[in-house]
Amino acid sequence: MTADKIRFSFVLFFYFLLLSACGGLRGKTIPPKQTDNPCIKGRVFLTRALPRFQDCLDDVNLKKPLLRYRMVPEYEPTTAVLVSENLHKHHGDKNLVSTLLKADIPVWLLSGQNQDFEMYRDNLELGSAKDKLKYLTPLHVQTISAWTRDWAPLFAARTLGGSKELKLVDPHYHRSDADVSKDDAVPAQLKFELKQQRLLPKQIALLKSELPLILEGGNLLCNEHLCFVSAKVAEQNPQGMNAIYADFKRRFSQRLLMVPKMPKEPNGHMDLWAKFLSDDLLLIAEILPETLALVPPESRDFYLQLQGFLNQQATGRDSTGKTLPDTLATQIKTWDPDVKIKRIPLPLPMVLNEISFFRSYVNSLLINGKVILPRFERLFLDDGVHDYPDVDLLANYELQVEALYREAGFQPIWANADHVVTYGGTWHCLAAQVPRL
Repeated sequence: MTADKIRFSFVLFFYFLLLSACGGLRGKTIPPKQTDNPCIKGRVFLTRALPRFQDCLDDVNLKKPLLRYRMVPEYEPTTAVLVSENLHKHHGDKNLVSTLLKADIPVWLLSGQNQDFEMYRDNLELGSAKDKLKYLTPLHVQTISAWTRDWAPLFAARTLGGSKELKLVDPHYHRSDADVSKDDAVPAQLKFELKQQRLLPKQIALLKSELPLILEGGNLLCNEHLCFVSAKVAEQNPQGMNAIYADFKRRFSQRLLMVPKMPKEPNGHMDLWAKFLSDDLLLIAEILPETLALVPPESRDFYLQLQGFLNQQATGRDSTGKTLPDTLATQIKTWDPDVKIKRIPLPLPMVLNEISFFRSYVNSLLINGKVILPRFERLFLDDGVHDYPDVDLLANYELQVEALYREAGFQPIWANADHVVTYGGTWHCLAAQVPRL
């Protein structure tokens, strides 16, 4: 055979091999969980919306997926929870750390000075459970704010042969209204402290890499196969979403997708209205009819807009039944059709000093089969303590919330969040889980 014929035969062989591996280029569907392709841990999603040659090429590329990390979903096992001492210093809250310790959950407290940690430890309200202090470990990491979720590293992992690697992914943390350089430097300090104190098993390699992207942890929602951000990311990053998608694809095994921002929420964070409880279960917040009934007529437009947004994200359709392609539900059904969406009550959003704040039951912490939930009882304002406008509905909300989490396999544990919620978030915003590999 001539060299040209040999080359042609090789190209033809590779083409048919590609067709076979990807199920053909005509959009043939390969049922999820029925493929040996290693690209996304045994699952490939080739639907009629995904017949492109490049997607198939990526799926049969055995080398690249092995080198990519996966963003660790927060429902996976946890080693410890990161919390800043500024949660108490700035917001007067000790409920979160006390609740975690009483639940036998290790807390790694980011504390600048030894004496600060000792004072913090001595003032914790543990009652007769002082023995739980054994779960509290100081990390000498300086922080400015209490919003640990937003400036802590994102955690990604991979296994190569018998070696496990945990990577501290360090996006840029930026605020136009404040100098947050110390918070932005936390991932580098954290890597040093974790190695110094040997807090991770020695067989786990601890790495760090920068992600050239302005991204806050409260605006990243991942399961095993997909990661979502809100349109806030497009506003914050001038390079454009196509460049962001391409860079994410080179680094991580999950596919990155973007959804609209929730109206009236200033930070654009998804963790106020959506949460994965497993690979196949997603919660989306809902303003119930009995909640909306409490709103005076002159304010209903604001709440109807929020209710409409949440319904669109959960159903993928507008009020006329028209499909909305950029919604969370539509993109989930396209790329990961096994995921079920359930609704969870959202207490009545409120406006304080012309800024909206949200009491959200998806702003919770999933930790080794337990869920730390924010409890809302009384509204603390400068002029005194008040009832929430939906105070008579709170008990019913909690019953529904507990049922949803229990059904998903989580033990609900409540911690009062009244002192922090008016600052813009609760437990998911104020802590970050370190995964256990």
